[in-house]
Amino acid sequence: MIEKIKDAIKDDSLILFVGAGMSIPFGFPNWADLIQNILEKLHQKYGTTIPVPFDYFINQGNNVDVFKVLSSLENENCKSEVNTLLYEEITSVDIKDCDFNKQEKLWQISDKIITTNYDKVLEKKKPEDIPWFSNFNEFQQSRSLNDNPFLYKIHGDINNPDKCIFFESDYKKLYDEDTSDKETLKTFLKTKTILFLGFSMNDPFITKQIEYLYAIYSGYNRNHYILQTKSNSKDLRKHNLQTIPIDNWNDAFDDFLDELVEAKKENSKNDIVITPSKKEDIDISKIKDTILLEKMFDEKKEEFDEAEDHLKKKFDKELRVIKDRMIELRTKQFNFDFKIPDHDLNELEHIFETIYNSEILSDLTKGKINKIKNVNEKIYQWYHRSVIVSALACSLVNHHKIDIAKIDLLIDFVNESEPKVWQKAITYLFIVLNFLGNRWIRYKKKLESKIERLKLNLEIQESLRTIIYFMQIGLQRENALGQYVFENKHFKNNPFNYFLPFFKGNPSVDKLYDNENIEDIEGFIEFLYDIPLPDSFKYLVCNEENIIVEKKSHHQIDEGKLQDSLSIFTMHITFEPYLNYASEFLNFYENHPDINKSINEKGTIVEVKNLKNYLLNTIEHHRALGRQFMIEEQWGKAITHYQQLLVIKENDILALKSLITCFENKKNSTDDRLELRLKIENIDPKDHENLFKVGVLYNEKKKYKTAIKYFDKAIILEDKKSDYYGIRASSNRSLGKLEDSLKDHNKSIEFDRENAMYFNNRGNTKFDLKDYEGALRDYNKSIELDDKSADTYINRAGVKVKLKGHKSTAINDCDTAIQLDNKNGKYFRERGNIKFDLKDYEGALKDYNYAINKNSRDIDSLNNRGLTKDSLGDYENSLKDYDKIITLDPNDIAAYTNKANSLRKLNQINEALETIAIAQELNPEDSMACGTKAAIYASHGDDEKFYEFLEKAFQLNAKANWLDNDIKEKYKNEKRFQDLLKKYDQTLEEE
Repeated sequence: MIEKIKDAIKDDSLILFVGAGMSIPFGFPNWADLIQNILEKLHQKYGTTIPVPFDYFINQGNNVDVFKVLSSLENENCKSEVNTLLYEEITSVDIKDCDFNKQEKLWQISDKIITTNYDKVLEKKKPEDIPWFSNFNEFQQSRSLNDNPFLYKIHGDINNPDKCIFFESDYKKLYDEDTSDKETLKTFLKTKTILFLGFSMNDPFITKQIEYLYAIYSGYNRNHYILQTKSNSKDLRKHNLQTIPIDNWNDAFDDFLDELVEAKKENSKNDIVITPSKKEDIDISKIKDTILLEKMFDEKKEEFDEAEDHLKKKFDKELRVIKDRMIELRTKQFNFDFKIPDHDLNELEHIFETIYNSEILSDLTKGKINKIKNVNEKIYQWYHRSVIVSALACSLVNHHKIDIAKIDLLIDFVNESEPKVWQKAITYLFIVLNFLGNRWIRYKKKLESKIERLKLNLEIQESLRTIIYFMQIGLQRENALGQYVFENKHFKNNPFNYFLPFFKGNPSVDKLYDNENIEDIEGFIEFLYDIPLPDSFKYLVCNEENIIVEKKSHHQIDEGKLQDSLSIFTMHITFEPYLNYASEFLNFYENHPDINKSINEKGTIVEVKNLKNYLLNTIEHHRALGRQFMIEEQWGKAITHYQQLLVIKENDILALKSLITCFENKKNSTDDRLELRLKIENIDPKDHENLFKVGVLYNEKKKYKTAIKYFDKAIILEDKKSDYYGIRASSNRSLGKLEDSLKDHNKSIEFDRENAMYFNNRGNTKFDLKDYEGALRDYNKSIELDDKSADTYINRAGVKVKLKGHKSTAINDCDTAIQLDNKNGKYFRERGNIKFDLKDYEGALKDYNYAINKNSRDIDSLNNRGLTKDSLGDYENSLKDYDKIITLDPNDIAAYTNKANSLRKLNQINEALETIAIAQELNPEDSMACGTKAAIYASHGDDEKFYEFLEKAFQLNAKANWLDNDIKEKYKNEKRFQDLLKKYDQTLEEE
């Protein structure tokens, strides 16, 4: 049976389903022991005060009915307490120094794992690029169904015990109701091969889990497999589970895993195919040149800015790698542990610490907060209120417990008039409520009126739009200082210092006046106050003695070390000020050495749940959902939400543009996208980028004149965009306006001389102008800028064929194009064309065969293969190619013409005449068809008809050197033939 598993590995259809048996060896309790531990703790607390038979259940030991116990506790409203005890039981197990060899092998066998376990064992060896997700996560489930790697914790994760599937009511909700989890499991069970590991069928709780799973896919005949020891094996065929027996869970299990790992490795070897050569990946960790890293960062940032929303996450990861290396190099030279002057805000610090450490706020503390919150209290400034916002948010996170007064106060601070206060408050409010999950929802009625006011405040809604946006693409960890800031005791030993804003008149500013290396000290201080960077960074800058600041167009910190790292805060400036607040807050919980790390796993994930319904108005709610679905590439669902948004606000340009992106990715028609672009034009006729894209769409529809009108409009509004000229050049070329096309290409290159595509495209226009030398120079330049473009090599090969002395190297260019992309049949076809011109018919035939194997409907390759077979005298098989073309396109004149010529060579004259008649009926003015008809009469011995149709062919611009050799040989010495050639200035020589 293990061969079935290997077969599943081979076709990448194996999913591992991991049960509790894979975690118990690390010290986690089995289900019975877990229940017993919980019962004993609850018994100590409640005794006989609640009608739960604790003594009876405890005395049953390992034979206890787990679901019966849990149902009894749930009936007495103990569910929340049980979940808390579950969290304590699981998180109390220390697995830090354990051996995870088996888990590593699991990930080597399959990158798709489902588990019912709540713990973190599988994560210890999970590759970083494989996402994990918990139950009721529709987005990630949808991604997993597209064969993306995953760790699917179907029964939940212990960091969120309230969502763990533990009680029978939880199981029924998950498996009996129409949930996305159930549908996802059903799809996997129907389409994949699943291997169950760590499921002991002697455990009634596990047996119940298997029964729930079986209920989902009963009726389907697909078999799945379960690993069991021979001594404890049970027949599970009634559940469509085939047992794979092993001797034990130690050596025998390791041997079993090793065999599958080897099968996976062997399959990987077999999968190797010829692939395009790529630039070697640059190992960022080896780069020591910070200037080079800054250049790379700036280039990648440009790509990030230009990318569609759903692609930004990819570029953010790449930016983070470069940024982390820059920080690493600079911080190696930097001593963070220097003295930062103490403040004199002792009363404020005391209030901060009280809030920070309070699970529930006392009335006295609330009174002090309200006093600070009162803007009429002149002794309190904006930074006092900002610190209180931080304290409230931290307190909610620290204690994992809802204090509705803290949330209420946070909302009050959102309504503060000072931007530096309310902007921080709305950022923290969103992060904290997202972290708390559904636990705060029960209190929402007490907050309903205040939340409704937030939904009506357009400025607040716009800020939430920004916050959700950068969190959806994963930017909230953008804090360049990271853990290094906590090397300074000022921030490590006192959270108040970390969250204290950089305010005017703070003691650190005074130190700047002692630094003679700073030009324009007053201007630089204002610069520090205003720039949206972490406050801790500003304090560090003020107290670094070796700082050098030159006055430029804007203030710039120079000289290596920490001070020249402003560029890596570029994302903070892009999303100011919200990203600054979010990253500063999350950095505290992620990197402070003494802080609980639980927010690290929840606060960085923006789940689309009811929370957003409460904070966002309907418009922004649809926008957030639409963007999330875009990021997950669930285009249909995204379209639904943007369309619902536009029903409410039909002129929302952001939504219209997002909908266009969805249409593009869902392959909607050009007309659908054009309709939306034209609507944007009506709303904002000065949006030059939209006008340009309208032109692009008309270009796609081959309405080149209309396209050019829109390109003209865009260029009038913005005359320095290279791509505007580049695409207009393409439209002009399509209209045959080659000189205009050349002018536009020149303009695009004037604005961007580093773009290889522009030189390639100008080369194409020069080729059409028969300026072959100029075209060759442009293709050479294009390849110099980008030597990985297969199309440019093919284009250069084409121009080399036209130039004397270059034909021999044209094949080399085709070879390079194929090496770069061997999946594109047109490259084989083009190489075949050159070989045909060089009369290497056997070589041409092979290339056309390759091209047709890539695309059996490639009419050009079929036609050229037919001509090649014809040149090799294989007329019967050439007819098959022409017939295939006619089947694909009954109006293809060339196919009928070439077929008629092959029939002529087979001396099937009547059939040849009938076939050429069809070609001429399709187009009586086709010169090739007319010339072929002349050749047919020549083969038939009718010289008068031959000369009649040959002269007509010449009149239609046919070339005499197109005639086949047998016709040339027959007539080349006849005076009448020579006179006709002379009359029409024709020659039999090849061009």
